[in-house]
This record gives sequence, C-alpha cells and structure tokens, in this order.
Amino acid sequence: ERGRLITLDEVDSIIDGLTVKTVGVNTLSVVSRFVDEIVTLPDKEIFDALIWLMAKAKLVTEGAAAAPVGALLEGLVEAAPGTKIAVVLSGGNLDVEQLRGLSWN
Repeated sequence: ERGRLITLDEVDSIIDGLTVKTVGVNTLSVVSRFVDEIVTLPDKEIFDALIWLMAKAKLVTEGAAAAPVGALLEGLVEAAPGTKIAVVLSGGNLDVEQLRGLSWN
C-alpha cells in the first residue's frame, strides 16, 4: 500500500518462506508492477491447503507455495465465474518433522 520498503517488527508464522521482515528492492518492484491484491491468512489455513494439495492433487509443496491455494480455498480471492486462475506450486522447504507435530482440530 505504501509503495516503499518497510520493515516489520515481527513476523509470527511457522511458514519459513513467508517469514520475511523486509522484502528486497527487486521483489517490491515486481509486486508493484504485477500484483493487484495481497491477502493474508493464518497458518492453519495454509497448513490445511498443504494437506489438501497432498490429498487431492497428490503434490507435496512447502507452506509458502500452499498459501495461494489456501487463499483460494478460503474464498479470499475474488474472480468472476469462469475466470482462469494460475498458482505456481514450488519449493521443497518442507520440514517433515515439523509437519508431523502439527495438527489443528
């Protein structure tokens, strides 16, 4: 929103790929140019999306890659019916031991 770099005091997330206090200049430039909206969601919804990807798509991704899927599953991305949406699924930064210890009811 501010169009300039800011530094967050803290980032409270177990999703390593999303725990950045300050983005790089190049990242800000690309996001400013190509991204219309940024949404946020709690770790639980990202974890649920990660499990959904494993169960439904038979894909293992890191949490940061599952985040946009979580946003779609939670209805946080508005799109007209029939709109094609692409999500890049990447990353192998998944700590299996951490994943085993996580569960939300």
